[in-house]
Amino acid sequence: MNAADIELARMVYLASSLAVLLFTSMILRGLWRPLRFVLLALTISVLYTPFFVEQAMPDGSNQNVVPAFILMSHNAVSDREHWQEAIQRAGKPIVVVAGITSTLALLLALLLPKPKRKVASEKKPAPEKPKKQKKNPYLPDDFQPE
Repeated sequence: MNAADIELARMVYLASSLAVLLFTSMILRGLWRPLRFVLLALTISVLYTPFFVEQAMPDGSNQNVVPAFILMSHNAVSDREHWQEAIQRAGKPIVVVAGITSTLALLLALLLPKPKRKVASEKKPAPEKPKKQKKNPYLPDDFQPE
């Protein structure tokens, strides 16, 4: 893989994770506000928690930043004998970031004022206008509205 392939993979992951986040926010629209904020914070932390991997990169550096969720899934599938340790090693940063972001989201949801909904002001019903009776040219005279 060269540097362009790595950047392309990052852009595809970013676009797809933004789509998942948008879909999640649309699904959670009807929930209680603090619960919605916490679940969105958990989704963000799972998708965007970074994990640093020691590997040779095409640009000469030895460290690569990958999403922890992807690394956790890859290590669990590839290392079938020690999959639990692989999940624990990559899952710890996700749990820490999820705890911090969900606590912050809960505090913000409880402390920030709720946006006020626009209440339709009570209007007096408009007086009904007399309807003009139009003759329908496609109906016979017996079926014309009166």
